[in-house]
Amino acid sequence: MYGLLTPALHSAAPELRLKAEAGVITRLSSTTRLHIATGMENDHGAATNLATIKLHKLVSGHIAWSLEGQWDSNKDDAELNFRLQWRF
Repeated sequence: MYGLLTPALHSAAPELRLKAEAGVITRLSSTTRLHIATGMENDHGAATNLATIKLHKLVSGHIAWSLEGQWDSNKDDAELNFRLQWRF
């Protein structure tokens, strides 16, 4: 379990933005991790609620895949991404 407060400076207003996040990363097996997080971010004066869930699976020493779902209250929609990673 973790908690983060991340400040960021931007050239466009608002210059200082804060993001608060709390989450859990757990190992389901020796090759599988689950990451669940929720948080808030101030974006142009409006609070944005965020939620993320990610499943990461190591297939071999060089290949992994991940399935990630994200929700952003300002966009009022959700994303689902599948990634295949090859490391050399």
